[in-house]
Amino acid sequence: MEPNVLLEALIEEAGVSRAGLAGHVNRAGLTRGLSLRYEHTAVSRWLKGQRPRGQVPDLICEVLAGRLGRPVGLDDVGMGAFAGSGADTGAEGAALSGFVERATALWRSDEQRRPHLATVPAVTGTPAVMPVWEWENPPEDTDVSRPGPGRVSAADIAMLKSARDHYEQMYRKTGGIATRSRIVRFLNAEAAPLLRGGYSDALGRSLHRATAGLVAVAGICAYDSDAHGLAQRYFHQALRLAKSSGDRGLGGYVIALLVTQSLFLGDHRRSIAFAEAALRAAGDHITPALAADLHAMQAKAYARLGDAASARACIGRAEAQAGRIHTGREPDETGYVQPGLVDVQVAEGLVQLGDLVDARWQEACSVRGPAHARGTRAVSRCAPRARPGARAPSRDVESYRAASGRARPRGRYSCRNGDEGPGNGVPAAARPAAAGPARTGRERLLRRGGDHRPHRRGAPRASVSSADAPSFVPPGSRACWHVDPNMSKGGRTVQWTNLSEQNVYQNPWFRVNLADVQLPDGSHLDHFVIRLRPVAAATVVNEANEVLLLWRHRFITDSWGWELAAGVVEDGEDIAAAAAREMEEETGWRPGELRPLLTVEPSNGLTDARHHLYWSDEAHWTGPPQDGFESSRREWIPLKVVPDMIARGEVPAANMAAALLMLHHLRLG
Repeated sequence: MEPNVLLEALIEEAGVSRAGLAGHVNRAGLTRGLSLRYEHTAVSRWLKGQRPRGQVPDLICEVLAGRLGRPVGLDDVGMGAFAGSGADTGAEGAALSGFVERATALWRSDEQRRPHLATVPAVTGTPAVMPVWEWENPPEDTDVSRPGPGRVSAADIAMLKSARDHYEQMYRKTGGIATRSRIVRFLNAEAAPLLRGGYSDALGRSLHRATAGLVAVAGICAYDSDAHGLAQRYFHQALRLAKSSGDRGLGGYVIALLVTQSLFLGDHRRSIAFAEAALRAAGDHITPALAADLHAMQAKAYARLGDAASARACIGRAEAQAGRIHTGREPDETGYVQPGLVDVQVAEGLVQLGDLVDARWQEACSVRGPAHARGTRAVSRCAPRARPGARAPSRDVESYRAASGRARPRGRYSCRNGDEGPGNGVPAAARPAAAGPARTGRERLLRRGGDHRPHRRGAPRASVSSADAPSFVPPGSRACWHVDPNMSKGGRTVQWTNLSEQNVYQNPWFRVNLADVQLPDGSHLDHFVIRLRPVAAATVVNEANEVLLLWRHRFITDSWGWELAAGVVEDGEDIAAAAAREMEEETGWRPGELRPLLTVEPSNGLTDARHHLYWSDEAHWTGPPQDGFESSRREWIPLKVVPDMIARGEVPAANMAAALLMLHHLRLG
C-alpha cells in the first residue's frame, strides 16, 4: 500500500484530528442510516493507503468538503479509480493539474517528516512498470500551459536550474540524509508555487524540465537514505515531468535512476527491461554517456542472471558508446559518465561472470582513464551492492576483488554502509585487505579489559610498572610538567612511524584506513585510523555573560547534553566562516567577528579529527534555524553555572566541556 498523502494534506488543512475525522464520519453515516464505529486507528489505516469499503469514501469527502468550504472528490482524497496504483506520475490520467496536486502533497509530507514515508517499500509489479510504460507511449502532452494568478518568468526557471546545481553539489559533499530536507523544503517553498502559477506552453515545458531535475535529486537523496519507496515515487514524479517537458533524454536519465534502484533491490529482469525502454524510446535524443551507462548496467544485470552471452553483448555496446563521449557536451545530469567509469562497471560485470583476466584489464583502463570533476562524488546514482541470495562468487573472484579493489578510482558514494560503487570498492564482505598475507583478528589492534595499548605482533603483553609512571604530585601543589617532545627515557626518541595506509572503507564524511605502524623497537602493528574532515564550532557570549547552547540528543551514545553549534568544514571553506555558518544554521543567530578559542584533538589515538572552536561577544537574530531538527532547544545559559553543569554530566562531549571551561575562565576569571 502507498501512503495516502492527499488525504493527510486535506486533514491537516481542515484542522481536524484523526479521532475527530472518525467521529464526523460516524455522524455523517447516521444521516444515511449507517451505524459506523470508526476510531482514530481506522483513520491511521486510511492514511497508510487502505481504502474503506462502501459509502465511507464518499462520507470522508462530504465531511472534508464541509470543513473546507469547497467540493472535495474521491480523487482529491486519494481514493479515486487510480488510488493505490503506486505512481505519482500520470497514472491517474494525463491531467497535469491533478499530478501537480499529488506531487506537492508528497513534498509537504516529506518536509514534515511523516514517519510512514521513510518506511514504505518500493512498489513492484504493474505499479512499478506503468510509469515507464506511460512515459514511452502516447498520448503526449500537447499543451502544458496553465492559467494562474502569478506568471512564471524565465528568471524563475533559471533559479530552479541554479538550485539543482546547488543541491547537487551539496549532495556530493554531505550526502543524501543532510541534503534531502533542504531540497524538499526548496521544492515546497519555490517549485510548488511556480507549478501552480500561470505559464505558456513553451515556458511550462522549461519549468517542468527544471523541476524534474530537482525532483530527481530529491529521489537520489531519498535513495541514499534507504527510503526506497519514497525514492521511487520521486523518480516517478521526475519521469512524469520529463514527459511533459518533451525532453526524452531527461526521461532516459530518470529511467537510469530506476534501473540502478532495481539492481540494488535485486530485480535484475526489471532493470534490463527499464534500460531497454530508455534506449528504445529516447532514440536519437540519448547521449553517448547515458547510453554507455544503460548498456553497462544491463551487462551487470545479465551477469547476475548468469546470461554470459547477453552480458558480453551489452559490454560491447557500452564500450562503443563510451568511445563517443565528449567531455563538456553532456547535460548536467549525465556529465558524471566518463570512459573510466564505464570501464569499472564493465569490470564488475566481468567479475560476476568469473572472467578475471578481462576484468583486470578493464580495471587498468579505468585507472588510466581521465578524471572527471565529479569523480569524488557524482550525483548520478549510488551503485547497487551485492544482495543476499545472489550467486556467490568463487574464491578466485573474491581474491581478485581484494587485490584489484584498491586501485579503483574514487566515484559515487552512498551514505549506506556496504554500498558497491566504482569508487567504493566492493561489497563489505569483500573489502580490500591490506597488502601481504591475511592477518587474523588477534594480530590486529586488540583492546581488552583496561589495557587499551595496541598489542605488538609477536610480543608478550606487559603490565605498566611503577618505574614507568610519573611521581605523584600532592593536591594543592603548584608543580607542573614541562615536557620536551623529543625527550625519552635513555635519550632515545619514542615515536611510532606510519609506514603506509590501506583504505578499508570510505564515504563523504570519513575514511577508515589500516595503517602499518613501526614501533621504536622495530616491530610492526596493524592500527585502524579514521580520517575525518575538520570540524568548526562557534558560540556567542552576551553582555550578561550568558552563552548560547543547544540541548540535543546523540543517538550513538543515547545521551543528552549541552553543545555548541558545530559541523564539518566543506572543501575550500574557511574554518571561521564554517563555524559562523553552522551557528546560524543551527541556532538562527549570526555571530559577529569570531575569535579563536581553542583547537582540540578529541581522540587522536584513533582519528585525526581536529575541532576548531570559536566565540564572539555579539550576534544578531536572522530567523528560525534552518537545521532546527538537530536540537530540541536553544538557550542562553549563564556562564557561572558551567562548571556545575559539567560536574553533573550535562556537557558529555569533551571538546564542548573544554570550550565552555575556557570561556568561563576568559570571562569570569
